[in-house]
Amino acid sequence: MNSFRKKERLCSKKQIEMLFTQGNAAFVFPFKIYYRISDATAAPQAAPCRVMITVPKRHFKKAVHRNVLKRRTREAFRLHKQALTAALTAQGKCLQLILHYVGETILPYELLAEAIKNTNNILIERVEL
Repeated sequence: MNSFRKKERLCSKKQIEMLFTQGNAAFVFPFKIYYRISDATAAPQAAPCRVMITVPKRHFKKAVHRNVLKRRTREAFRLHKQALTAALTAQGKCLQLILHYVGETILPYELLAEAIKNTNNILIERVEL
């Protein structure tokens, strides 16, 4: 299903802090990815994948620009998440993910969508290990 509901968003401060301290990191331009994979039975969640998207104020002073990047990233993730969620449910795992935008310019949607596809492929490989 192509939706991005509240239960699929990472909002808990405790989970975010745990993600930074105990999670792993990877880099796929223009995103730095922080993720944590755990068993679905150990940490029951409403969704197999919970995501938070951040765009730094340091590089994009205007909120309009930050919001454009967040909207484009959210839409790309929404459209390309099926393979990732299928892999997570097949393995009985859950994923907490932060997509931190590190590019210094506003990239077009096509490049962001390609980066999200690459990110999902990397995460699928790590889930299946």
